[in-house]
Amino acid sequence: MKKVLAMLLAMTVILSMGATVMAADEPTDVRTITITKTYKDANGGKSPAETFSFSALTCESVTDAAEGVTKDNAPVPTIGTVAYAEGNATADGTGTGTKTATISLPPYTSVGVYTYKFNELAGTTAGVTYHTDDLYLVVTVVQGENEKLRVAAVHCEGSHEPNAPSKTDKFENTYESGKLAVTKTVTGNMGDQSKYFDVTVTFTAPQGETIGSTITYKGGKYTQPETVDNNTATIQVKHGDTVTFENVPEGVTYTVTEADYTTEANGKYDTPQYTYSDTGKSIAAGDKDTCTITNNKAQTIDTGINMDSLPYIVIIAVVVVAAAVFFMKRRASVEE
Repeated sequence: MKKVLAMLLAMTVILSMGATVMAADEPTDVRTITITKTYKDANGGKSPAETFSFSALTCESVTDAAEGVTKDNAPVPTIGTVAYAEGNATADGTGTGTKTATISLPPYTSVGVYTYKFNELAGTTAGVTYHTDDLYLVVTVVQGENEKLRVAAVHCEGSHEPNAPSKTDKFENTYESGKLAVTKTVTGNMGDQSKYFDVTVTFTAPQGETIGSTITYKGGKYTQPETVDNNTATIQVKHGDTVTFENVPEGVTYTVTEADYTTEANGKYDTPQYTYSDTGKSIAAGDKDTCTITNNKAQTIDTGINMDSLPYIVIIAVVVVAAAVFFMKRRASVEE
């Protein structure tokens, strides 16, 4: 009885090993493949909402296929989009910064190795870097059981150069931003350092791009973050105030313009002087540009006496008095 049980156990182990080997050797049938997108926020800002899209796949080559199957009549996969909400990008691209795009494979009617080319379409959102290099999808179709074709392997390539170690399923996008600080300085003996001046700051995206980010500002009288609407904000600043604009997309330019305070009605200040840390007035990734606006108002004070001439006036007065005393004494002596 023990020998029978041992034989049955041995046969079970052998059969299970055989089933495992057969399963491992069996081609894997694949209907879809996913590629991973990572959306990184490189400078601690708040990434704009963004949908990454791809071009249609085109067949570049077909090898080892049945006669008559060419790249011109080969079936073509389709690819979806990847959508991110505002703030989804993360410092390292993990968490909400990681999403996938699905490539749906078509029915194949012939064995062969099918190579397709596609790329990510360049978007128009300022500050966002797009992965526009050519990408390649390689699909291997083999003869399966019961005369059915099966997809044995699918992989993506970041390059199609010979011998390039480029197999990958991850592609990266980055959002980059910077800051702008506006500072007010009032000089001159008649300058009012408690006075608020109106200053308008306007942000402009590079040609062909749009600002999708939420730009905020804080500082001075603004103790809580305020939001820039329609890429323009009018702020009020007094002497010593600094208002900082944050989450300004890389490449965006800015203009800083103060209201006219040179008229009699508005204080009769000198023409304001603007000092910029960046002469190009363009935000660079991770940088903090500065603009200092200086208003001067000075007047000469009329004291009634020129203090610089007072010593001379005193000397002349002493001389006159002394001369008068001398002549008076001389006259008195003559009369005697």
